[in-house]
Amino acid sequence: MAVAEDKVIGNNLDELYDRFVKKAETLTTQVYRAKSGNEVLEYIQKEVNELGAKKVVGHESELLAEIGLKGKIEGVDVKTKNIVEEVETADIGISELDIAVAKSSTLIQNAESYEKRVVSMLPKTHIAIVKTNNLVPDLPDAFEVLREKYGTAVPPYLAFITGPSKTADIERTLTIGVHGPGRLVVIFVD
Repeated sequence: MAVAEDKVIGNNLDELYDRFVKKAETLTTQVYRAKSGNEVLEYIQKEVNELGAKKVVGHESELLAEIGLKGKIEGVDVKTKNIVEEVETADIGISELDIAVAKSSTLIQNAESYEKRVVSMLPKTHIAIVKTNNLVPDLPDAFEVLREKYGTAVPPYLAFITGPSKTADIERTLTIGVHGPGRLVVIFVD
């Protein structure tokens, strides 16, 4: 899904990206911008190395298939098939997200697929890959993009991801990573 060209006119992608990054940093989200699939792989390798990850699961979308995860990330076991069996013991989950909202640094994903959901929810770190041209200014624009793509048949399960998992349910103390990944990395692909 690509955001309609008229969405970007008047909203410079570089400005939207800068707004997204500024907000994401307040939420402890790491953000990168890649010009190619090889650069995406370099950022993933950097995260694997820094985290000492041993197992990565990836939900194969069209973009991730084009980039190609298997055999291209060193020192780690990469699973892209039967990931439901592997996801609970994975250090990193990688998935493509559909829309990025600059104002809140929220990512939106058509999460009808169970595999797509668990990859972004169960591993300790979630790496979200987003096409840069799918960056919109705010939530009303995101819903407009969804209406343009799906009409009245908007997917029944949309995931909204804003930063790593956080809760203050435990004695009103902020705890990260209790109900999902404790680390979120977003890689925009031009």
